[in-house]
Amino acid sequence: MGQVDIQNAKDKELSKSLYLGGRHSVNDQMYVGVKGAYTMIDGPSDSLGISYEDITQKTVSLIVGYNF
Repeated sequence: MGQVDIQNAKDKELSKSLYLGGRHSVNDQMYVGVKGAYTMIDGPSDSLGISYEDITQKTVSLIVGYNF
């Protein structure tokens, strides 16, 4: 949870995020993984009093890593 400062919005908005992921070892040094994130920001109101819809962002990342 956090706050987002949107330019020209009247106030800072509440932000909520959820992360989920996992990884699988290929061998002793290498691994592959996947990570997903979902973020929702409460809809802002601007200085003219216009209210906007909630903002959502969804991401999925594929990761290839190396253990030292």
